[in-house]
Amino acid sequence: MDSITLNAPAKVNLFLKVLGRRPDGYHTIETLFEKIALFDRIRLRKMPAGISVTSDESRLPADEGNLAYRAARLLKDTYKSLAGVKIVIEKSIPIGAGLGGGSSDAASVLMGMNALYEMGLSVVKLKRLAGRIGADVPFFVSEDIWAVGRERGDRIEGIKTSMRLWHILIVPPFSVLSKDAYEWIDTRDPGAERPEINNTLACVKRNDAGALGKNLYNDLEDISLEKMDLLKGLKEMLIKYGARGALITGSGSCLFGITEDKEEVVRLRERMEDSVGGDRRKWKFFITSTLHD
Repeated sequence: MDSITLNAPAKVNLFLKVLGRRPDGYHTIETLFEKIALFDRIRLRKMPAGISVTSDESRLPADEGNLAYRAARLLKDTYKSLAGVKIVIEKSIPIGAGLGGGSSDAASVLMGMNALYEMGLSVVKLKRLAGRIGADVPFFVSEDIWAVGRERGDRIEGIKTSMRLWHILIVPPFSVLSKDAYEWIDTRDPGAERPEINNTLACVKRNDAGALGKNLYNDLEDISLEKMDLLKGLKEMLIKYGARGALITGSGSCLFGITEDKEEVVRLRERMEDSVGGDRRKWKFFITSTLHD
């Protein structure tokens, strides 16, 4: 086998609580991940030596600034006998939206090179390597659709559930760097009345979308909502017009709404597109669902 192609899925966070800053500069968090059916396409091809990264997205770095490159570099540094790899990334997951595209691309490179070079690395070993690249990468290496992430978000506990949600994703014309979001939360008093992840988790386990919508939570949400009043208004409108709940995912800036019904989420998209008016071309809207096994 000289080449391999993988789909790298996006994710949303239905719960994200920041518990404090760690000595290593990361933050301890509790989060509930869900993989969704929005994909980057990753093509890997063997090369005699080196690492090459190209993409149809001009803003994507082709060096250490790209997690996919860093994944390939980590494998080559760890396993010296590996030859080179050409990585081609077709982007569909928006950059800087909190949807995990960069982390998912990196996970696909780890898994793809493992298959391409018949390395025989276990999922456990791949997760350990993934944690050295980024906090979200182990989740994308895991086989779990739903999972709780603890510590940096890299200690993964898979969740068994039959829940399948439909989502509208609304990506505004600005992005938020994870670094900026976590620096922002360091300046805020989180207060004493924050919810517990167990309430959100229980809703997922019993497949109760109505209750889940009332238990969505993200400590980092306000950094995106404060940047644009319209985004805050769209969140309120999503719930008014029938979404079970709405939330900013990850460090932002993507807003998502959840329903159990595809037709409902299509109607929501039409309303939301109308609501942004003349700025429509600056925004991105997606309809997607929970990733299938």
